[in-house]
Order: sequence, then structure tokens, then C-alpha cells
Amino acid sequence: MRADEPEDVAAALARAGVETVARYGVRLFTDHWGDVDPPDDLGALIAAEGEAGRRDPYRRLAALAHTMGRRATSEPA
Repeated sequence: MRADEPEDVAAALARAGVETVARYGVRLFTDHWGDVDPPDDLGALIAAEGEAGRRDPYRRLAALAHTMGRRATSEPA
């Protein structure tokens, strides 16, 4: 298992010519649950996690992060 800091991931992507376009926090509200049954309104929980995972300070508190990048395309000659 790896645990890279988001800033280190962004720096590595930049060195590889990849622009960071988004970063999302993942498992913000549910990481601690273990074997607990999901709530009746699981859809609302997933929606709330999706919204919170897009913005700080919540994104920084998530157990995991997904970083999305886009490689720069070269201009046609």
C-alpha cells in the first residue's frame, strides 16, 4: 500500500507533463464503519460524500484521495 501526499502526487504529475485538473476526497464519512450495515438512505450518503469530497476542508480530511490529470497534447505541426 502507498500513501502519497496530494502535493507530492501533483508534483510528480507536473514533472511527467500532466496537468492536475481535479482532486477528490474519498471515504470521508464511511471509512470508519467496518462491518456496520449501510443506512436506509445510502444514496443520500453517497451524494453527500461526493459533494464534500470536492471541497476543502472536507477533502483534506478524507481517508483517500483521487487525483485526475490531463496530459498536455502537442500542437499539430
